[in-house]
Amino acid sequence: MVAAMHERSDHQPSDRAITESSARSPSGSPGEFAFELNNISFTYPGGVLGVEIEHLGIRRGCCTILLGANGSGKSTLLKILDGLLYPQKGNLRAFGESVTEKRLDEKDFQRRFRSRVGFVFQDADIQCFSPTVRDELAFAPLQKGMDERNIDLLVQKALSTLRIESIADRYPYRLSGGEKKRVAIASILTMDPEIYLLDEPTANLDPATEGILIDLLAGFAEENKTVVVATQDLMLARHIGDRAVILGPDRTLAAEGEMTDLLDRSELLASAGLAHYHRHPHRKASTHERHSHYTEDDSG
Repeated sequence: MVAAMHERSDHQPSDRAITESSARSPSGSPGEFAFELNNISFTYPGGVLGVEIEHLGIRRGCCTILLGANGSGKSTLLKILDGLLYPQKGNLRAFGESVTEKRLDEKDFQRRFRSRVGFVFQDADIQCFSPTVRDELAFAPLQKGMDERNIDLLVQKALSTLRIESIADRYPYRLSGGEKKRVAIASILTMDPEIYLLDEPTANLDPATEGILIDLLAGFAEENKTVVVATQDLMLARHIGDRAVILGPDRTLAAEGEMTDLLDRSELLASAGLAHYHRHPHRKASTHERHSHYTEDDSG
């Protein structure tokens, strides 16, 4: 959801000041960050920049939202955090350890890392491969060597949480897009990782299912889980996010900070392609009225 914003008349720190402050090396006590990125740069074949981050820390036990327009590098950054893409430059650390292609080739490190980090792809077809939904949800616990009874309990709980009991024995590829997305999310639940990485998790979801997802993600905070969500949906960001990372059109870090602070920066959101001008209510009002689609107190 790309939002249009009201201008704020009260004095606010400049977007440039926010960006410069956010670009400094992350500080904090040891172990405060689940991920730390320093001088990261990833370029796709053909010389197309994927994302470039000077310094960024993803805090443990928080829900961090990666915000940006299409093509800003959100998915690329998420895949770097999951060790699916390897930056050509810079250093990524997870749980205080360096994450590189060489390290992930080490079976022990790979097992520990993969058991602690769960990833939900934007395209659920990439993620679902088992003969039935039930098998899909049981796959990760089986890889962990869990006993059958505990696997059955985990699978049943995930089916119930995402309200997909009725499709438990169906073939995933014959499900609707929204059903596949719920299966993909449920398959990560049965992993019970410390960190959840979700790429556009509300894509293809109806409003009722989106509500289930919001409740689920909000519940992770009570379990001290770390959640990182890539989205353009500012309503979702406001509902579940503790902190925001905003990527600009140049695929670099535009700002990072508390969610409530950054969502009040209308010019910052506009420059990042997350706000726009249009008629309100889309037909009858003046062409250049700027208003909000997500603020809790918006009466327009």
